[in-house]
Amino acid sequence: MWETEETRFNSYATLGYMKVEIDQSGKIEETNKNTILAFSNGKNDVVVIKSKTKRQLLEMFRRIGQPKLFIYRTFTAGIFLLVEPYLPFLTTISIDTEWLGKDRLISDIFSEFLQKKKVLYKPTITFCFVGKNSPAHILAWSTYKSFSQKKPHKRKIRALSLEKLASLALKSPQKKTEV
Repeated sequence: MWETEETRFNSYATLGYMKVEIDQSGKIEETNKNTILAFSNGKNDVVVIKSKTKRQLLEMFRRIGQPKLFIYRTFTAGIFLLVEPYLPFLTTISIDTEWLGKDRLISDIFSEFLQKKKVLYKPTITFCFVGKNSPAHILAWSTYKSFSQKKPHKRKIRALSLEKLASLALKSPQKKTEV
């Protein structure tokens, strides 16, 4: 039986709330490799940011003079797009700490995306070290390995498009107003 958006939302609505733990396999900054973002908490989902998409997005960041933000804004956009279908039901999003000292930046970017998409309810964002035995890590890693070995996937994996990532992640430079 194929799961539709409606049945997915109805199944989460009966839960009342969700807490998810998110892990990444394949670093965003490694633009020659795919990046997998996954969550698992009994329910699970996976998205892929293909290497070609990352290279194109990095070039867009360079053109607007913000190449240093590429990593954090792309990572956060990927997380946002991963959990977006579940936002009405999320209470807590626990993200694996990938870059020490950047938790606040990532949390602020996520809040910016919530405002941009006019999401009224903001889940709590926490950061933790996701261990190798975590279901999120196992899902992200196994998906990453199957992608790198070009094996067939047992599940449907959403590939995030350049258009979706760019519309969310790119922030045009602030125009200075003259007084």
